[in-house]
This record gives sequence, C-alpha cells and structure tokens, in this order.
Amino acid sequence: MATLRELFEGEFDHTLRSHSEASFTMGGSSFRAIEKICWSFDEYSCFLGYFVEEEYATAGFLQALLAQADQSRERLNGGVEAVSSHPAVYQSTGTSSAALPFNDRIMMYVDAVLDDATKKPLVALGDSNSWHVQIRERGYAES
Repeated sequence: MATLRELFEGEFDHTLRSHSEASFTMGGSSFRAIEKICWSFDEYSCFLGYFVEEEYATAGFLQALLAQADQSRERLNGGVEAVSSHPAVYQSTGTSSAALPFNDRIMMYVDAVLDDATKKPLVALGDSNSWHVQIRERGYAES
C-alpha cells in the first residue's frame, strides 16, 4: 500500500510537475510543507498540490498555507518555462507552461487524521476564493 507521500508524488504522473518547500513561522513556531504545481498540457490547465506532514498539520498552519496559494502558484510558475508540442500538430508555436490557466483546483495531502472542524474552514476558504479544495488525509492512503 502506498503512503500518502508516495501518492502525493505519484498521482497525476501524466502532468509536468515542479515543487519546492514552503516554510512559515507563526507564533514562534516553524512550519513547512511541500508545494507543487502540476501542468497538464492535454487539459490546458494547471493546479496546485500541497503535502503536509503530521507534525505540521495544525488548523492554523493549514489555513495560512491555503491562504497563500496564489503566492505558491506565482513562485512555482515563475521558474523554468516548459513548452510542449507534437510534430504531427500544426501550430505556430508549442504551448508554454506559463500560458496554462490555473483551473482553481488545490489538492491538500495532509498526513494526519483531521476532524471536520479543521477541514470545513479550509474548504470554505477555498469556496470564498472560487477554488476547488480537496483534502486527502491519511485515510485516503489507507483506503
């Protein structure tokens, strides 16, 4: 059975991906997560993913992480630009990763068991920003 970290790294393997570590200091404590952008040239879109280890899976940190999703997207999309094309397709230029629109999907892989009181505000924050937030917690890997 795959771990949640392995699922975070392996799901959506048809996409081109870039990731980095996001770290924050809140209330004197340090928190970190892995942020990832997935570009799907076939679907002409991109989306975000986060992996959070159990020790950092507090309600406050998860809220702060999600609240800065636009900054994650800018950081990750601002790195190396990839261009995709196919020799059998006639077009003036290939499709650039920078041109792929964000499809408002954010996948949060949280390696902990979260109660509804923690998950509901995250989904509500997503709704208020027109994002589709999906939370995949430890039980997702065990199912």
